[in-house]
Amino acid sequence: PLDFYYCLYAGTSLPPRHSIDEQYVEANFFPADPGKDQVRHIKENKAGKAVQSQGVMDWVATKDRHFSIVLKPILKSTFRGLVQGLGNHRFDVALQSEKVTLPSGGVLENEFLIYIGPNEIEELEPLGLGPLVNFGKLDLIGKALVGGLELLHLVFRNYGLSIILLTFLINLLLFP
Repeated sequence: PLDFYYCLYAGTSLPPRHSIDEQYVEANFFPADPGKDQVRHIKENKAGKAVQSQGVMDWVATKDRHFSIVLKPILKSTFRGLVQGLGNHRFDVALQSEKVTLPSGGVLENEFLIYIGPNEIEELEPLGLGPLVNFGKLDLIGKALVGGLELLHLVFRNYGLSIILLTFLINLLLFP
């Protein structure tokens, strides 16, 4: 028999394309029990430093303003999140297993969802990754505006016209 831990790396931090994008590069932990906590945003990048989640995670991600790499166990999660700083504003994001005891000749199988793509609510929500898109303190308002824009785009099939109409509707709503 063999006792061990293992890590599955979601990826290294995404390199910023412009200097302003550096502030959006982060790792995310989403707890398996979201009632206790919400998404945790981590920016640990000092070489040799590591941050481990306090509890079991439903998924971990590395993201920037526009794109994400997410690693999510399919079955009930027993993994903790782990961020390891690499220096130079870089870090690794991983899922770390609980202690596993594998009998002689035994097999360990797990299934994972790997998402690599844009931070679009319509694509992330069906996968249970909706909290990855975050508008900060005005999250509710931001999501409502994006939803309104998408609704107008469904009707008019033109983002330019949809933005103009959404701006007009907001001004109409806020007009004294």
